[in-house]
Amino acid sequence: NFVRDARRLILSPHRALHLLPFHAAVFDGRFLIEQSAIRYVPNLGSLLLPWSAPPAAHGTARMLALGINRFSVPGEDWLPLNSAEAEARLVADLWAKRGVGARLLLGDQATVAAFRALEPELQAYRCLHLATHGSSVFAKEAANDPFASRLILRDGALDALSIGQLRIGAEVVVLSACDSGQRALGGRGLAELPGDDVFGLQAALFEAGAHSVVGALWPVDDSVAPIIVSALHAGL
Repeated sequence: NFVRDARRLILSPHRALHLLPFHAAVFDGRFLIEQSAIRYVPNLGSLLLPWSAPPAAHGTARMLALGINRFSVPGEDWLPLNSAEAEARLVADLWAKRGVGARLLLGDQATVAAFRALEPELQAYRCLHLATHGSSVFAKEAANDPFASRLILRDGALDALSIGQLRIGAEVVVLSACDSGQRALGGRGLAELPGDDVFGLQAALFEAGAHSVVGALWPVDDSVAPIIVSALHAGL
C-alpha cells in the first residue's frame, strides 16, 4: 500500500540488497518500473547534497557518446563488442534529432589520451554514454581494492581512482558496459564492508560530479544493448 500510488520511488538498499533489481519486481501484475520512476541512492543523506546542472553552452556539443568495437590493451585480451560503435552513433543521432549537439568518440580514436584530452569540456556535457567494457568490483584485481574497477578504452584503461579525479557535470552517465553497476560488498579481508559506502565506477563518477549513473548489474548482451539504450535515451 505504501508504494501503490507512487509515481517516483527513491530506494536506498543495504549491503547485499544492492544486487537485487527492485525495479524488476512484479507488483499488481506489472513490473514496478512500469508504474514508477525509480532511482537508487547510496543513502538517504545523499539527497541533501547540493547539485546543479551544467550551464548552457550554446554552439557546443551537449552530450558525448563513446563506442569501441575492438581493443588493443597491452597484456590483456578483451573480446570485441561488435555493436558498440553503432550503438554510440544511434544514441548521438537520437539527441541530434532533438536539437542537442552530440560529440562522438569511436574506435581507434577512443584512446586513453584522447579521453583525457576532453577533460576541459567534460563539465559541459549533460549526458555521457560509454559503450565499452567495464570490469566488476568483484573481479580478482578488485577483490581487496574496490576502487580498482576499470573502464576499458581502445588502448588502455581508466581505473576508478583516475575517473574520480575528472571533473564531470553530467546529469546522467550511461555505462553500457558489463557489471558496471555493481557495488562492492566485501574485500580487504572483510566478509562485509562496513556501512553503505559506494565503491567502484559509480563512486568514481559521483566523485567526479555526475548526478546519476545508469549501469548494469550483470554482463551486457552486445546485440540487445542498442535496443535498450535507444529507448532509454529517447525517454531522456
